[in-house]
Amino acid sequence: MSLGENYEETYEKASLINQQNDCTEVEFFANLINGKKKVLDIGCAEGVLCMLLAHRGHDVTGSDISNNFLNKVLVASKMCNENIKTIKCDIENTIKPFKNIKYDVIYLMDVIEHLRNPVEALVNIRKLITDDGQFFIHTPNVFTINKFLRYLIKPKKIVNNFNIIHDLHVVAYDLDSLNKLLNFVGFKITKHIPTNFSLPIVGKLNIFKYLWPSFNDTLLIECKKCEPIDTNKLIEEWNNEYNK
Repeated sequence: MSLGENYEETYEKASLINQQNDCTEVEFFANLINGKKKVLDIGCAEGVLCMLLAHRGHDVTGSDISNNFLNKVLVASKMCNENIKTIKCDIENTIKPFKNIKYDVIYLMDVIEHLRNPVEALVNIRKLITDDGQFFIHTPNVFTINKFLRYLIKPKKIVNNFNIIHDLHVVAYDLDSLNKLLNFVGFKITKHIPTNFSLPIVGKLNIFKYLWPSFNDTLLIECKKCEPIDTNKLIEEWNNEYNK
């Protein structure tokens, strides 16, 4: 079965494997917001981030395409006596299950690379966030030093992933491509938060993550709502330019 044949079934099967294993990383994500907020974690997996946010007093909702993941969230929240709401939703297709609820903070952590239709998903997310809300995205970075060196050493080599792929990522982003996508939809990046900077052999040299964050292993950005790029105006400008 290919990923495109039955997307939801694939993620039901993937839910047998825990996704949020790095507790240090999850705590770092939780520290991104202050005060008590109404928070939505889209693609919440087994809900480790949800649990930590609820423990800190936030009003937390976890959403996922997988019933198995959402059941894990409910079991964990009951065991720890935390009040976490869950909503099953395919964010690429609808936001009806949210019933016009707006959120102060939305997390999309290690999810956007899985989306077949990220434009539609981001349009839907924009409808769920308050006008002054915070939107956080975390995703692997395709423009790392490791990848750059590989292209430099073997510029003509095409790497197919049939036998070596270790994830279900269907789209890869660098900072510029992600920024452009967000601008078309109606988000602007307000903060690029350093994560980790790795080099071959020597490993992680985190002093460089502040100097060259665009080369970090992953991208972590904070966004705010703005007006989407006006495509009609853009096309009109093109016509005026080309018809001079």
